[in-house]
Amino acid sequence: MTKSTYDILCNYGFQPPPLPPQVPDELQRAVLKMMTMGNQREPDAVMFLINEVEEENRERARDVSRELCQLQDVVLTKLRDRQEWLKEFLAEEEILAEELQVVGETINEEIEGINGAVRDLLQDVEEKIKLTEEKCHSLYLKVANVTDETNIGDIEEHLANLKKDLDVTLDVPLDQVKARIVICGNMASQKHDPNDLFAAGASVEGLRLGLALASARLWIAAATDVSAAFLLALWPEGRPTYGVLPPKVLVQSGLVSANIVFIVKRALYGLRESPALWSAHRTSVLKKIKVKCGNGFMWLKQLATDGELWMVLWTPDGGIPQLVGLLVTYVDDLLYLANKDTILRLHEVIATTWPCSPLEFSTEGLRYLGMELFQEEAVITLGQEAYVSNLVRLHNLDSEVSSGLPCPREWIQDDDDNGEN
Repeated sequence: MTKSTYDILCNYGFQPPPLPPQVPDELQRAVLKMMTMGNQREPDAVMFLINEVEEENRERARDVSRELCQLQDVVLTKLRDRQEWLKEFLAEEEILAEELQVVGETINEEIEGINGAVRDLLQDVEEKIKLTEEKCHSLYLKVANVTDETNIGDIEEHLANLKKDLDVTLDVPLDQVKARIVICGNMASQKHDPNDLFAAGASVEGLRLGLALASARLWIAAATDVSAAFLLALWPEGRPTYGVLPPKVLVQSGLVSANIVFIVKRALYGLRESPALWSAHRTSVLKKIKVKCGNGFMWLKQLATDGELWMVLWTPDGGIPQLVGLLVTYVDDLLYLANKDTILRLHEVIATTWPCSPLEFSTEGLRYLGMELFQEEAVITLGQEAYVSNLVRLHNLDSEVSSGLPCPREWIQDDDDNGEN
């Protein structure tokens, strides 16, 4: 074995026996010289030494081979042992994996069971909280001497039908809350003519005359009101220009900045001039209305005696205008007196010009200017039952007890008495 082979075996972890002594350099040179000298012969002693050295080398090679075989057997044995151990380890890992899978399924089932129990517990707690809140609410209502057994519904109708003053403050649903931003017109320093500050309304005589004519012509009545009417009127160029700071509620809600100033471009609620501006705007718009109807058209003409009473005229093509209805105006309230088809045609045009509330017909009962108006065929009944009931309630009067009213004597005299006198 050469020195390099010996080193390689040692590096691989083998432990070969020590290398035999190396052949001396002089002997190597003698052998080489003998091999190159041809027929020259050295003494036999040299040949003997060479043969002896070769035999020792072969013996040592056989020893190294035997040791290598032994080392190889040892390494193979260890590798087989490791192979068996790895097989056993892998088998154990597979068993553990199966056990973990079974345990995992069991854990998942336990978790689902726990989740279901928690959900049931939460639902039970929510039901108890709701029940407690209802009991507290009922207790609060009892303390306030008010019950909440029925749904109020329309808050305005509820207030109109009250038999006594409210004992507590009502919580109005948000969908029934009405809010409007107004301006403090009393802070304006401009002086105005009192006649330029108000919107005229139809007189009682004009209203009764219109109802009498409607009854005679078998017309019906229908009422509506213009939504946010004042804001529909533009601010005239000749009027003073107002600049106002935004309300704090708009600033706090983040809708506008605090350093913003509004310039008034419409007839805001709160300004002294707004009613008159709306009245002038309404008049100018109504004068321009024309409704195509059949072979003619309908239009409105303002009465000279009462500017809030309008004739609804139908003019056939090339013909003479004919009275087909009346329109009574009072600020932003409109009352139509005509047949139903005429009312619907006229209201359709007005509703496309201004936002209006749905029509209320006298055949179903309507309210106009605080009065109740009901119609049966040609008979139109006008009353103020809600107003009278409110007065009775405010003065703590008994509505079942009658009281005498002054009456002219001639109204209650019999015909016989008149003959005798």
